[in-house]
Amino acid sequence: MSDIIRRAAINIVSSKAFLDTFSNLLTTEIERQLRAEAGGDRLYIAKTCDSAEKCDRDSLIKSEFTGNNLAQLAKKHNLSHRQIRRICKK
Repeated sequence: MSDIIRRAAINIVSSKAFLDTFSNLLTTEIERQLRAEAGGDRLYIAKTCDSAEKCDRDSLIKSEFTGNNLAQLAKKHNLSHRQIRRICKK
């Protein structure tokens, strides 16, 4: 009997529906706890990439910058206008 229960449990835990639900619950709980630690303020968590990727991206942005395409570059690279200005000033 315990073998049947073990296989059933493995099937449930391996199912996409379970993983999606668990992932959503875990994400919500992590966010709740982080907000509680930050006093309820909004949190910004920066995207992570290695420095080589960032340097390549920044070089590309600088080469594409014409002086009047800030909004287009921000949208294309999924960055804020402020970030694009900071990159182009370097």
